[in-house]
Amino acid sequence: MGSRQAWAVAAVARHQPACRAWWRWPTFARLASAHIPNLAPPPRPDWETRRLHTSHIKKFWEDKKTTSLALVDAVKQVRHSPTPALALGFSGLVPFMAVPAYMMTTGLYEAELAQAQLYYGASILSFLGGVRWGLTLPEGSSQPPDWHNLGYSVAPSLVAWLGLLAPHTVGVLTLMGGLGLAGYMDIAMWGYPGWFKGMRFCLTFVAVLSLWTTLVFKMTFSAMKDSAEEKGVVKSVLE
Repeated sequence: MGSRQAWAVAAVARHQPACRAWWRWPTFARLASAHIPNLAPPPRPDWETRRLHTSHIKKFWEDKKTTSLALVDAVKQVRHSPTPALALGFSGLVPFMAVPAYMMTTGLYEAELAQAQLYYGASILSFLGGVRWGLTLPEGSSQPPDWHNLGYSVAPSLVAWLGLLAPHTVGVLTLMGGLGLAGYMDIAMWGYPGWFKGMRFCLTFVAVLSLWTTLVFKMTFSAMKDSAEEKGVVKSVLE
């Protein structure tokens, strides 16, 4: 290697920390890529990868060691979600929202609908555990298939099962806690794309709010029913 080439390579190596886009310099690109392999530019995803997955677009700060992120920026990335994930994810909220909407419209509490909502929530919570399991399967994944990740992936199914075995009120509270905890774990976990974390927050928030609204209707209508029965008993005694 000649003196001019050696000087060029040394200059690139000296300015590497400050110049991340060094491969755009036509003068140094050919020399550096030939003699300094670790300075080669990172592979760029193809068009299909850029269109379907947006994990390489990081508009929020995410640190691998602290798993810290800005949730507001993650929610803004929901618009970058793939269309199938966006459509199927938000359409999955319909069974959650339909039950309290029906009760609010009719002014009646339907125990069968509330129980059906509980069953649906348990199935969704079980499904969310499989997301972590699937993340560990590909080679080179950011999360290894160890006891921590795989153990967590089966925990939501157990929580959902316990929620179905418990009385309705306790089961709803158990399911709300399981959905909230699973959402927090996915949002705080390193390796998921930003649009997924933002969508997880939105879906979890609406699902938990729907379950809570149904539970409030149950307690409210039960109190009104008990009050009406007490008034009827008192009236019959007085008569």
